[in-house]
Amino acid sequence: MPRTKEFLHGTSLDFQDEIDKAEHFRLRVIQYTHLHEDWVIRKAKELANKIVVDDIVQQMKDANFSHKIWKGTFLSDNISFDKQKGKIYLKVRSVYETESGFDVALAREHGTRRHFIAPRVKLALSWITLGIRLFSKGHYVSGIKSLYIIRDTIKRKREQFQKEFLEEYYFWKMIQLPEIMNPARVS
Repeated sequence: MPRTKEFLHGTSLDFQDEIDKAEHFRLRVIQYTHLHEDWVIRKAKELANKIVVDDIVQQMKDANFSHKIWKGTFLSDNISFDKQKGKIYLKVRSVYETESGFDVALAREHGTRRHFIAPRVKLALSWITLGIRLFSKGHYVSGIKSLYIIRDTIKRKREQFQKEFLEEYYFWKMIQLPEIMNPARVS
């Protein structure tokens, strides 16, 4: 018994510093879990607009799409994040419909077959070709070639988006919880 008494003599068994550090860490973990989903959705939207949507719009401009189509191309606000699977679901929308309800943006993406067009409101269709005004009570037009700009760009840019998102996510986690990301850094 005397050895134990000598060993503990002059030492303090106060763990208050460790308890305070643990409590501080617990509060940061709670903050992390609270901010996590909002951060993921905000960052995914920011990167998707920069990497995917901007490229789609530029390709549409290069392919001489109507400004009404490329201005109506955007990332949907309906973004979901599945925490269990660790997946983010994003939707790129391109919206431009005529007064009759024909979806021009969809036709430019998927193409159309040769079809008949006729005036809906007036008695004749009118347009100018080579400086001459032409009229028609209806006629067949050749179909629009399918370009699949949206589909192909999403496939092509998916890996770049994932890579940049994971880099940003790693840095965000380093700031939020350095003890978990780099235990050697924290003593």
